This record gives sequence, structure tokens and C-alpha cells, in this order.
Amino acid sequence: MPRLRLPPELLHAIFVEIPDKDDLLRSRISCKALHAATTPLVFKCLRVRNTTKASVHGMLGTLNSPALAQCVKEVIFQDHHMDADGEPCQSSSFYPLMKLLVQF
Repeated sequence: MPRLRLPPELLHAIFVEIPDKDDLLRSRISCKALHAATTPLVFKCLRVRNTTKASVHGMLGTLNSPALAQCVKEVIFQDHHMDADGEPCQSSSFYPLMKLLVQF
């Protein structure tokens, strides 16, 4: 099988343009060269949800790996009572309370 022989800078420039994290994850498992190029992009931003323990355990596993922890630049905590913009979900029974808390 032929080896990928592109400079890391070129690979980074290509992969930084791919917005879909799933595509980056697929590329990451395809070969060592793409693994090295995509890993910093895949782990740049961690999203942690408070709905399952798996999300928190996944974040801790990532941060306990020195190779992956150095890639993390941002951690976003998503409360399941809030939408992606940080606004209270109107479908939540806690909506009135969350709306008051967000105003502070």
C-alpha cells in the first residue's frame, strides 16, 4: 500500500477546512499520517453534557492522556436544560427558573 507523503502543514491546511467532526474521525482512523494530522482538530473542543456519566468519563479519559490533553483548547459544558446557544429550553420543567438564572 502506498504511503501518504504530504507535509504535515499541508495536511493541517486541508483538514482545518472540514467542518464535520465525524469526517475528521473517519480520516483519523484511516492511517498514521492522517491520524497525526486530524487528532489536534478532533480534540480541540470537548463538549460535555450533564445528561450521562459517559460524557464526563470521556472528557476525563481525554484529559488523562497527555497526547490528547495537549490538543484541548476549549471545553464546553452543555446543560440539558439549555439549548446550544445557552438559552433555557422551553420544553424543560425548569424553564421559568432557568430563565431567571440566565438573566443574572
